[in-house]
Amino acid sequence: DLHSTSRRQRQMCIREAIVLYDYHSTRSGDCPKEFLKGYSGYLESDAYDGYNKVENVIRCLCNVHALRKFKDSYKLLPNNKERKTSDEAKAIQKYDEIIHHSNLIDEKAAEKYSNPEKRMEYITKRRKEELKPKFEKFLSYLEEIEPRNKGRYSMSKAIQYVLNNKEGLMEFTNDAIIPHDNTSCKRSIRPFVVIRNRCKFSVSVHGAQASAIIYSLVISCIENKQNPYMYFTHSFENLPKLDLTNKEELRKYLPYSRELPSYIRTLSKSEIKAILNEAKSQGDPARMALLYIRQQFICTTFKFDAYSHIVEDELFQENTITCLLYTSDAAETSR
Repeated sequence: DLHSTSRRQRQMCIREAIVLYDYHSTRSGDCPKEFLKGYSGYLESDAYDGYNKVENVIRCLCNVHALRKFKDSYKLLPNNKERKTSDEAKAIQKYDEIIHHSNLIDEKAAEKYSNPEKRMEYITKRRKEELKPKFEKFLSYLEEIEPRNKGRYSMSKAIQYVLNNKEGLMEFTNDAIIPHDNTSCKRSIRPFVVIRNRCKFSVSVHGAQASAIIYSLVISCIENKQNPYMYFTHSFENLPKLDLTNKEELRKYLPYSRELPSYIRTLSKSEIKAILNEAKSQGDPARMALLYIRQQFICTTFKFDAYSHIVEDELFQENTITCLLYTSDAAETSR
């Protein structure tokens, strides 16, 4: 995915649960080429031509990005009866059906197979048999309506985008490993977008590069369901003891490592509830609060009030303030 502000660009690559940000001062295709040097496989993005410079990759294009062009055209239509039967409405419906069908196949595969390899084989087979013909029919429909939409800039542009990039948009029908869109990538780039006004102090290239490195670790933690604060605490405690030239040893401290201690993991609400209920059954509300704070909000303890309704216990509520006072001392013990 590509996000650009003026002539500045941050690129992000997601492979499994690894998120990498990179900073360049230009949108040149040489930037992704250098960033992805040595990589071979699938590359999913929008239709930006700069990615054509990347070698040894198969370009895959985001279908949600293409669908959005039809939706943007639909928004420009007058709000009347003809709007619902317009070419835009029909194109959106057909495209939505393809994406929905793809999601159903993925869900069915997850229910049917626990083995990842069998699941991928099942998805690939059904995509080729069911989605490929459906996508080809959709392309035929666009070719049919293209002549009567010439001169209608927004709709014509949407049709041309799909027809000109049909190979890349259809690539996901050939292999289950390819998602039909790169929404997860766009979601992970969002944190950089929403904090732009708070990062104006990063006025140098070094500042931009430093923020890219930090965000790579933070967002990778989130993608791997690790608590970023606890992750950095663990890293700062242990990295000074390591040989920083030993890459294999350092790899154990990356956010996706399975060797990270369990207390770093971010808990779901159901897991939190189970822990608190267990402590409650043992009649230990102080331990209950400590466990919660330690696991989830040791860095923002005063947010605890928002979750106190999980266990309705007056003694539990009363002990919360007491626990906050000695959390730092108890943290090492609870570890």
